[in-house]
Amino acid sequence: MEELTMTTDLEKISFEDIPDDLKTPEICLEAVKQKGLALKYVPEALKTEALCFEAMQHSGSALEYVPEQLRTEKICLAAVQVYGYALDYVPEAMKTEALCLAAVQNKESRIEARGKLTYYFQQTSSVLEYVPQEMKTKAICLAAVRVNSYAIKYVPIKMKATINKQVTGKEQ
Repeated sequence: MEELTMTTDLEKISFEDIPDDLKTPEICLEAVKQKGLALKYVPEALKTEALCFEAMQHSGSALEYVPEQLRTEKICLAAVQVYGYALDYVPEAMKTEALCLAAVQNKESRIEARGKLTYYFQQTSSVLEYVPQEMKTKAICLAAVRVNSYAIKYVPIKMKATINKQVTGKEQ
């Protein structure tokens, strides 16, 4: 078979249809630059920290396809800054207060998943759902509710009244 080169127009062929043995680091990089979720189709042997980081710049939800050993603090932070719901794919040991805060403050999280269910999804979900209970501080819960009022569902009971009062200005 003929070797693919960088002059190959990746828009005319689907990256996922290129046989793995023809995928080069350069082709894989170009693919994740065009669409971060292309990381799903990058052979494991070609996944590097730099390639995975590049994918996170375009689609935080691609964190799902980053090998565990490459899920560094830098990559996880980049992912949640682009797509807060990527917090679901962050290893528990790496979920710090700063990382969780970055995830819940991400206003774009509600719109990365496009399609007919987008409105429903943004009305019935919150990144706060993926924040470990012990990380649900007042600051994190308040930030989450300010971005998406539905997050109040995931605020610990002992904080709900305080958070609600701060957001609405009313006692419950």
